[in-house]
Amino acid sequence: MERRKWEDLDKDCLINILGRLGIKDLIYNVPFVCKSWYKASLDHECWKFLNLYAISLTKRCIIKDS
Repeated sequence: MERRKWEDLDKDCLINILGRLGIKDLIYNVPFVCKSWYKASLDHECWKFLNLYAISLTKRCIIKDS
């Protein structure tokens, strides 16, 4: 049996799958898997329905002036 690679998955199918993920996965995980996943994650269809409440707003980034 021939093994298939995830990066060879049709772009439309991949976008459909990625569109079901949460915002954290789309930002922190998916772009770093491989080039085809990164390119697919840039498609607007992946970002159509996001739960912004999943992002913790309690952690703040402090920028210090030099």
